Amino acid sequence: MNENLCGQAAELACREKYFEPVLFEILERSWEKKTQSTAILQAICSLLIKGNKCEQKWHVWYERGVENKLRVTRLYEYYLLSTDLSRDIEPPKSVLLYFAYQCNLDWEYAAWLYSCVERCKTKDPELYITYKPEMDHFLLDCLNKGRINRHLSWLYRENLPALALDKTQGETITSLLGSTEVVLNRKECRKLIVVHRRLKGEETYWLQDGKACVSVYDPEDLLFTEDEEQNRRLVTVDRKELLSFQDAVSAWGMEALREWGTESIAFLLEAEKRKLSELDQIAVWTKLCTNRQLEDVYGQELRCRLAVWLSEQEKNKELNAFLRTLSKEQIAEKDRLCMARLMILHGFYDKAYEWLAGQCFCKLEPAELMRLCSRLLAKESHLEEKRLMLLCAQAALNGKYDDRILQYLADAYEGSCSELEVLLQAAKKF
Repeated sequence: MNENLCGQAAELACREKYFEPVLFEILERSWEKKTQSTAILQAICSLLIKGNKCEQKWHVWYERGVENKLRVTRLYEYYLLSTDLSRDIEPPKSVLLYFAYQCNLDWEYAAWLYSCVERCKTKDPELYITYKPEMDHFLLDCLNKGRINRHLSWLYRENLPALALDKTQGETITSLLGSTEVVLNRKECRKLIVVHRRLKGEETYWLQDGKACVSVYDPEDLLFTEDEEQNRRLVTVDRKELLSFQDAVSAWGMEALREWGTESIAFLLEAEKRKLSELDQIAVWTKLCTNRQLEDVYGQELRCRLAVWLSEQEKNKELNAFLRTLSKEQIAEKDRLCMARLMILHGFYDKAYEWLAGQCFCKLEPAELMRLCSRLLAKESHLEEKRLMLLCAQAALNGKYDDRILQYLADAYEGSCSELEVLLQAAKKF
């Protein structure tokens, strides 16, 4: 094509109302083989915008248009809409200036743009100051809507700590802990299912262009894709954590997170895995133990760990309050003997006696049995039950007894001759 024909093609493209593939191909070849004139480039950009071409493969043309400072309506918008958001590149200064006072982009593109501005705040502080009010407004709006992605997470940590967040916004911060970005190559899948190790049930997320932001609290949490026919397939892909617990602590401090996260399962699960101060440990574990979302086995294990930890730390007030409300079903059968020991030590004798039903008495220390039996006899509890008689005999025959136990056994115990002889000698020596 000669220069005259190229000009006519460019003029024709400007008059077209819709995208014409054949016309675009002519203009593209004209640009590449004959001449790289701004008129042809302007026609190409104009034609692409009329066709609403936002795919990444078209970005090179919008980039050329920006570099040549073309005056094409909505050129800068399409430059961003066709940008690969996974790349951390610095847009031309003209693009940043264009959006400095008004940004009507979708939130994902706006977050990418603002992250570019944030990265160059030292290099261009005046531009950053211009963007700052609108950027803060945007971040608070995204936070109120519970949005997060890779760019927003970083912007939240860099900007929100300096702003006064209300309780609702703070609670949203804690609810976003554990947010993870998952990118899949299979575009036919429409849903991503997350099965948590420590929580009941499952969570469902919609995939957009093979991507989803999901809540993952443990490496053992399982991810499944689901297609239109509800077929599921286990997913094994790299997971990129967006807002880690440590990043949140560094940004807002543990005191603020603890205040915001009392009702947040995300905060409680993330905090439980970490070494905290005694005050925080008690608050987190106690709150988590009462949460109904916990998977049964994990909940039972956690309650046992909490009781043992409180005993080791000599937190008697907190332990007594915990044991008082604890039910048998909340502890695994294998751990009930351990709980019964703590109940005996802290004066919950009737409850310990109940929990020992069906347990092997020989696993208890004779001193523990003696303490339990003596207190029950003093309260005149369960006197007619054979199980109490057997507990008393177990303690006495192992050399642990007092006057109450001996009197009780002397009045009613029916054992072997050798056992009765042992009890008789113990009574004589007492």
